Amino acid sequence: MDKPGPNATLQDKPHPHGIVVDPTGKFVVVPDRGADALRTYSVGWDDRLVELGPYFTAPGNGPRHGVFVKGTSRTFFYVLGELTNSLHGFEVLYQDNGTLGFRQFYNDSAYKTGFGDLSGKALPAEIAVAEGGRHLVLSTRDDGRSEYQGERSDTVATYSVDPETGGLTLVGLTASGGLWPRTFAISRDGTLIAVANGYSVPGNLLVFARDPGTGVIHDERALATWTTDLALPDGQSISHVAWDEEPVGSIPEDVTWSLAL
Repeated sequence: MDKPGPNATLQDKPHPHGIVVDPTGKFVVVPDRGADALRTYSVGWDDRLVELGPYFTAPGNGPRHGVFVKGTSRTFFYVLGELTNSLHGFEVLYQDNGTLGFRQFYNDSAYKTGFGDLSGKALPAEIAVAEGGRHLVLSTRDDGRSEYQGERSDTVATYSVDPETGGLTLVGLTASGGLWPRTFAISRDGTLIAVANGYSVPGNLLVFARDPGTGVIHDERALATWTTDLALPDGQSISHVAWDEEPVGSIPEDVTWSLAL
């Protein structure tokens, strides 16, 4: 970066926020919130990463986390714009020169309410695919547009994915069950989603029932709730959640690996 981005506080320097491996296992994409970039790498013959160069998003978007979806005949990449409360969709281009390219086809708020809705206020956090890419799920922090058992709550959004075009249809907006859902995890069979709300007091982890056929999350009442008084100095508590379902060494074939930072 030769100068800060539009958000001088959060874009004063590069801030890689995740690592995502493409479905072929030959490329790696690193969303960089600070530089408004998708940094791309190829995996060399010796498993070392070879830098291919960045793809730049619109200034001020702040790409945070992303996921790949392998469609019927094309591959798609979806990334959260943390600083504009947005969701972006790209067709992935496997180019003849051995590089990775992107063609954008989708640009909207995290809730499909028009780009710019709650921009700079609500902060998209986590994104995941389920049912082999048929559904896309994301969480947003500090939006406060949902309610759980009479209390203010942030939101989890679910989309269905068109395997031909990559187009997104909103399935629904549901409560996270608290404040600041920095992370969530969907069980392998898709029937449960665990959501960690880091700024709830106390911090909480809620497990909701989920319909893998429709993608609908049933947020009327959690099936299980766990709370903790442990927190960082800034007040944030739970920052990550994962299901322990597979024996060591067993890796499902349809898993796309990613690392959130």
